[in-house]
Amino acid sequence: MSSRHTTAVQPGTLRQALPSRVRGSLLGWCAAAGIIAAIAVMAGAGLLRGNWQPPILTLPASGPPWQLSAHLPAWVIVVALWAAALLGGGGVLAGLVAVCRGLPVPVRTLLVAAAVGVAVLVVLPPVGSTDALDYAVYGHIAALGHSPYVMTPVQYRRLMHLRFSVPLDWEHDPSYYGPLATAEQLAAAKLAGASLARTVFWLKLWNAVAFAAVGLAADRLWRADRAARTRALLLWTANPLLAWSLIAAGHLDVVAAAVGVAALLVAGLRAVRPAPTGWWWAVAAGACAGAAADIKVDYVLFVLAACWA
Repeated sequence: MSSRHTTAVQPGTLRQALPSRVRGSLLGWCAAAGIIAAIAVMAGAGLLRGNWQPPILTLPASGPPWQLSAHLPAWVIVVALWAAALLGGGGVLAGLVAVCRGLPVPVRTLLVAAAVGVAVLVVLPPVGSTDALDYAVYGHIAALGHSPYVMTPVQYRRLMHLRFSVPLDWEHDPSYYGPLATAEQLAAAKLAGASLARTVFWLKLWNAVAFAAVGLAADRLWRADRAARTRALLLWTANPLLAWSLIAAGHLDVVAAAVGVAALLVAGLRAVRPAPTGWWWAVAAGACAGAAADIKVDYVLFVLAACWA
C-alpha cells in the first residue's frame, strides 16, 4: 500500500527564491538588450547615411567606408536615432542599477556587442557630426604643403574644385586643434590618398584603437573589483552614447582622452607605489598630459588631474 504522506516542502520557498533570481537576471539582460539595440540602430543609420546626413559624401570605388544606396525617409532615421539614444541610455542605467544591487550583468555579451559595434561603426561613413570631415580637410591641406591654421575648408574646396564632401559647418574656420592633431590628420590624408571619406576611415580606426585602450586600461585597473569593473564596462566600453560620439561621429577627443588617461595611470601608480628614487614617472605623466592638451587644449585639465594624483 503506497503511502499518501510525502516530505513537506516549505511553502513559498521556491516561489520566493526563483522570482528574485529571475528578476535579477532580467534586469541585466534588459540592460544588454537596450545597449545592443541602440548599437544596431546606430549602425543602420551609418549604412543609410546618404538618406539623412549632409554633406553628400563621395565614397572611394572600393571601401572602406561603405554605405547602402537604399532609400528611407530622413524622419524615420531621426526618430530611430532618438529611440536608440533612449534605449542606450536606459540600458546603461539599468546595468548600473543591477551592479548597485549586486545582480548579474551579462558582461561577455556586452563585450562582444561592443567589439562588433565599434568594428562596424569604424568602416561606415561618419554620422552625427561633420567634424571628422573637417579633420580630413585639415589633413589634406597639410598634405598639399599649406597650413591648416591659415587655409580654411572653403578655400580648400575652391582650390581642389570640389562639389561634395566638404561640410558647410566651420567652412570659414581654420583648424583649432594642436600640432599633434594636425600630424594625425596629415598621416591619415597620406594613407588615404585623394579621398576625404577614406581619410575619415583612418581617423576613426585610430579612434577605435584609443577607445579600446582606455577600456582595457579600466578593465585591468579594476580587475580585483568585479562591481567597479562592470561599471567601467557600462560607462565606457559598452556605452552606445560614447560609441556614437567617438566612433560613429569620429571626434578626435577620444585620442586626447586616451593619452590623458595614460598620464593619470602613471601619476596614480607613483601615488600608490612610491619608488625610493627616480623621476621618470613625472616626466612620463607630464609628457602624456601635455600631449593630450596639444591635441585639444581643453584637455589641459589632465595636467591638473595628474598633479592631484
